[in-house]
Amino acid sequence: MTTVTHVRNATLALLQEHLPGELQRQRDALDSAVMDEWLREPRTWKRLPTYTNLAIDQSPAVVVASTGLATTPKRRGDGEIDATWRVNIFAAVRGPGYEETTDLLGVYLGCLRSIMLRHRIDLYGSKRALLMGESFDSIDHDASRSIQGGAVAFNVPVLHIEHDEGPTREKDPYGVEATSRLVTVQRLEE
Repeated sequence: MTTVTHVRNATLALLQEHLPGELQRQRDALDSAVMDEWLREPRTWKRLPTYTNLAIDQSPAVVVASTGLATTPKRRGDGEIDATWRVNIFAAVRGPGYEETTDLLGVYLGCLRSIMLRHRIDLYGSKRALLMGESFDSIDHDASRSIQGGAVAFNVPVLHIEHDEGPTREKDPYGVEATSRLVTVQRLEE
């Protein structure tokens, strides 16, 4: 059986695996002293039902939140149930000033968005996430000179949510994941 907790955990694991490399690529590409100093890996990673305010000293921070299903689950003709969860990924960043912090937040959200769109979470039956929106926290300019937050929202479809213990030979004999550059096929243990 797949639950919202599985979806949150798998999303967090995906981000923890890929975000450090993505941030480094951005630092290298942007060639900016501000980005080199302030575009860091998260100090805080959290999985929560909804977003909560984080203390400034916890930034940069990433929160994976989901209140549950985005749509009504659907039963297919073969009896299998498919569901789609809404996943919101929040980021809080800190920078030296308002404009630099705004730029940092944009790069951070771009990295999170890119990871979710290019990779599939490691969860039986999951499909690639669908981007549903991106927003920036509306903090007063004077109050938020050095910290800002924003979020990217996704729908994460998962097939066969009522399963026994993950992939089986009958349903999915190969773990297949495709990216734009590489297709990996791995035989599952029998």
